[in-house]
Amino acid sequence: MTKTQAATVLSLAQLLEQQSPAPPPCLVEPGLLPAQGILFVGGEPKVGKSLLVANLALSLAAGADRLGFPVPAPRRVLSVSSSCRSHSLLADWPPCGG
Repeated sequence: MTKTQAATVLSLAQLLEQQSPAPPPCLVEPGLLPAQGILFVGGEPKVGKSLLVANLALSLAAGADRLGFPVPAPRRVLSVSSSCRSHSLLADWPPCGG
């Protein structure tokens, strides 16, 4: 005959202590760019924010590593800018090969 254990009630803190720490899922580097959400880039005028966002968006869409940060797989990207006109932004973006 086998003994059965009584059910144990754990607090949330006790349950969390039992979990092994796992890094949060990310697209680029843990803590730098989450897998889901919104990335806001702001700063002084003419410092390269649009070019930074364009390069990051192209790397994510292509699944290509950039500046030593691994990008594991291609992702869908939506870039929204309130300061650039479309012809200006498109002129800054490098051509995409397909």
